[in-house]
Amino acid sequence: MKALLAAAVISALSVTSASAVTVANGGFANSALAGSFLTVPAGNDTAVPGWLVTTGDVDAINGYWQSADGDGFSIDLNGNQAGSIAQVIEGLQIGRTYLLKFAMSGNPDGGPSVKTLVAGMFMSGWTTFSYDTAANGTTRGDMKWVQKQFAFTATHETDYIIFESETTAQCCFGPAVDAVSIELAPIPLPAGLPLLAAALGGLTLLRRRRG
Repeated sequence: MKALLAAAVISALSVTSASAVTVANGGFANSALAGSFLTVPAGNDTAVPGWLVTTGDVDAINGYWQSADGDGFSIDLNGNQAGSIAQVIEGLQIGRTYLLKFAMSGNPDGGPSVKTLVAGMFMSGWTTFSYDTAANGTTRGDMKWVQKQFAFTATHETDYIIFESETTAQCCFGPAVDAVSIELAPIPLPAGLPLLAAALGGLTLLRRRRG
């Protein structure tokens, strides 16, 4: 019985590392991108590998400002107009909760200072995020990236990440996105399970000492 309980503890502690979901090019890298940025129109799925521009247009950033992950690449969701991007994600477990994580900032070159975007999964829900370039003191040399996350419960094995700008007051100065990933949300351990694990460990240690 103790062996079975110990196995249950190990299983509960390790379950969140199983069935990883991969986001292709979550840092928006593109070694072929010339110049400090490139405006990419809707329908383009090659300028930023792994991503499709779905509406409007976006700016693929290549060193124009500081990136979140240090490689120089990121996305401004406003090119000449508000835009959106998407990526197909496969291998989701229906009913499991995941965390969509990303770094958010905003183009500091122009207003409005509050940049707003919608992020989430097309079939499993989404929400709105905001970033204030004035309040954060954002500059191109120091973008003051902020980590954001959205928890969703998968309703399909295949879904779509979506990022869509809601910053429409100006054409060109939108919310910035970088370092996108998806991971399983931690599963809370049943009440008392950590104490049980500690007790089992203590019993094992005591038996070894007596032996």
